[in-house]
Amino acid sequence: MESVMSIFRKLGWFFKQEKKHYLLGVGSLVLVALVQLAPPKVIGIIIDEIAEKEISMQTIFFWVMILIASAIA
Repeated sequence: MESVMSIFRKLGWFFKQEKKHYLLGVGSLVLVALVQLAPPKVIGIIIDEIAEKEISMQTIFFWVMILIASAIA
């Protein structure tokens, strides 16, 4: 039975040839992971401001737009 590393060595030429595509894919995954962190943070900010009674409609509108933007992205 071949080890996983020997399989990767045999396919090394392919990974080198497609390096740009793999880097783009990994970069996209990192970006998506970071964007998914936004909604919980924004909701926490909104709840904190509501609890402190220091929130205006403009502020709510701003944060809701941020949530919508992160949902689209």
